[in-house]
Amino acid sequence: MQSDSKLRRLEQNSNAMEKSLMKWTEGVPSFTPTYKYRPGTGKYDLRGTPWDPNSKGGKMRCPAWCDRILWRAPQDYVVQHTYKDCAALVHSDHRYDSAVHIVRSHTVPFKNVEHFS
Repeated sequence: MQSDSKLRRLEQNSNAMEKSLMKWTEGVPSFTPTYKYRPGTGKYDLRGTPWDPNSKGGKMRCPAWCDRILWRAPQDYVVQHTYKDCAALVHSDHRYDSAVHIVRSHTVPFKNVEHFS
């Protein structure tokens, strides 16, 4: 019975997180998954996955996009110019993402700006 209540709490937290993420925007990645690489190489680390012919179980880490770039702004205020991975950085088991955004802003008259000292 206790495990049922834990499962329900986890499910509620998951649903709340999903709803909160719906308010955010993410560009569509045009690059291959950024995780899980063999450090120092450009090759995926498939050990322990269904694609590993020598697998005897263990960790099931499939290639995935682990770093995400999200933004939240009124519609048409942010345009994603580029969204790419940093393929040259191979020192880790994942590759970093980078993005350039064009952001529309408003000019605030100087007389309306408060100064904090």
